[in-house]
Amino acid sequence: MKIVYGREAVALRALLQDSLKPLITSSPRLRSLGLDIGFPTSGCVWYGPSRDYCGFGFSASEAFPTFEELDVVDYSWGRPRFLPAGLFWVKGYPTALGPGTEMEHWASLGDWSRLRRLRLVGDSIMLATPLAPKLTALEHIELSFHHPALTKYMVPVLATLPCALTSITLAVLHPELIPPITTAHAASLRALSVYDAPIPPADLALLRDRLPNLDTLTLRCDRNPDDATTLTTLAGFPRLHSLTLWITPHPHPDPDPHPDDPPVTIATPGRLFAALRAWGAKRLRTLRLNTGVPPQQDAQLGLFGGGGQQQGRAFECVWPWQEGLT
Repeated sequence: MKIVYGREAVALRALLQDSLKPLITSSPRLRSLGLDIGFPTSGCVWYGPSRDYCGFGFSASEAFPTFEELDVVDYSWGRPRFLPAGLFWVKGYPTALGPGTEMEHWASLGDWSRLRRLRLVGDSIMLATPLAPKLTALEHIELSFHHPALTKYMVPVLATLPCALTSITLAVLHPELIPPITTAHAASLRALSVYDAPIPPADLALLRDRLPNLDTLTLRCDRNPDDATTLTTLAGFPRLHSLTLWITPHPHPDPDPHPDDPPVTIATPGRLFAALRAWGAKRLRTLRLNTGVPPQQDAQLGLFGGGGQQQGRAFECVWPWQEGLT
């Protein structure tokens, strides 16, 4: 079930309590829930929750079904936008430890032990803190946030999850997140995606040395894709078989560049693929090069008036490794 809503703030309470809550609580076989329920915006004006906001308004006898996937792109949590992390307007929700926030209340609603995929965007990443001890089956987590101040909340989440993750997606790999990723999840991690900011060469080398089983890697690349330092580091991942690079083209000196001179051409993947093989990436099967805005970033820009669609995307090139290719 995917719910997207961004209209009148006055209708939000009726939507949550009168329409969605009965539907969710009466669907015991519901396994996937996606929420993108934001207050409307008007230019620079951001609407927030009213003082009588109470979210879904679950009672003590009501609970979520046993979800396997949860995706929260936008949701109020009883706090206005841009309020510092950890500060809420609305408290007093029933939890096992007494009155608490709506996030703590959610964590107490039902069984989270079967959740396999969790995606949290923006302020919603704070939900990971009360949920983390209950996520015994989690395989993939996506934490999309940019402000460094939020990092301190996510470090203990990644370090203390009662499971070993196989896939992690981040908007930005803040340096503080590297130790928990490369210790608690070093042996199990197969896929890593960092889509909104390049990884510094030293940090990329650290990941190469400490993630021995990583086979799928997606990175943002603001530098020349032919950069020797980057290529040699990428080629050093011992089990890498799928590499995706989102390349941000540098500004062209000519305000009206010739259309036959794009930043990535059909020949670029083959050239980079051969270079990576030459530097030792013998297991590499697929190389994808993209220019433009990654889909995760595009979705978030949509929260701010659809700016992502205005960025546009270039093409994607795929170069498959073939048996017998030397």
